[in-house]
Amino acid sequence: MTDLKLILFPSIFLFLFACTNEYSISHETAHNPDKLDLKQRASDEYLSQRMDSNGEFHFSTYEKSLIETRRHLEDSRRSLTGNWEVQGPGNIGARINSVAVHPENELIIFAGFANGGLWKSQSGGIQWKPVFDDQNFLSISDVIFNPKNPEVMYAGTGDANITGYSFLGDGIYKSHDGGESWRNIGLQKQRVISEIIVNPVDTNIVYAATMGLYFERDENRGLYKSFDA
Repeated sequence: MTDLKLILFPSIFLFLFACTNEYSISHETAHNPDKLDLKQRASDEYLSQRMDSNGEFHFSTYEKSLIETRRHLEDSRRSLTGNWEVQGPGNIGARINSVAVHPENELIIFAGFANGGLWKSQSGGIQWKPVFDDQNFLSISDVIFNPKNPEVMYAGTGDANITGYSFLGDGIYKSHDGGESWRNIGLQKQRVISEIIVNPVDTNIVYAATMGLYFERDENRGLYKSFDA
């Protein structure tokens, strides 16, 4: 009986202490949003590492690092000699955020990756080629065809599926040659383009739902409308 008490009493004490402490943190957090850091999880801490002491995210530094990485990658490719063939793995693009099938030719398919760029298939998905690697931001959230002219396409950048490891973008891109080449047409500061919709009656009207910079509060997130495609 004595041994049982020695086990039960400390356990009950620790349980009550944990409940009281959890209530105290929850109660204090509910009445003081500034102390949300008391409940940080691992993913929250990871995201906070991308901010400075003022809670601001330095996008220019983030963008510069992407440009430098791409430049070093191009330099390393120039130094390679001989013939190289990819042997795997085949899942290096991570999550697929968007898939678009050509409205008039089902063999043409586009797949946009969370951080692997945009890929095009002209064989119904048997062979693929990258068509967005010339850009600095390779995170694709949405890709669509113009319903009246499939040669015209739109691609939104940024990762709309926020996790502990998400990726930013730099606006909307447009293609006039069936997705072979792309040009940025705006909404760079909106960072994450969640979805793009083209009016099927008047294709000059385009809607874009944007998430903004999800590391801090800003006025860029929301719904945007274009009257000139």
